[in-house]
Amino acid sequence: MGKSCALQGNALIEDVREMLSRNWSVVIRSIPRAMHKVADELAALLRDCLVGVKLFDTPPVSVITLVHMDKFGDANDVDNG
Repeated sequence: MGKSCALQGNALIEDVREMLSRNWSVVIRSIPRAMHKVADELAALLRDCLVGVKLFDTPPVSVITLVHMDKFGDANDVDNG
């Protein structure tokens, strides 16, 4: 199944700039990939899109695997769940 991407140019960057210009306190933090492997995997699935949207009917197998590894702590437990 191919990827369907809704490209929006620099709209996301412009939205972030607009939000940062508002009169409020903003903190942007970087989280190491090791701490959010599922989010990193989902981002990797759309890496070839500048700004994209992808709806999944079912979670990708790679994401299910990471969730099980996070839950059980061992890749060998994935097939036993």
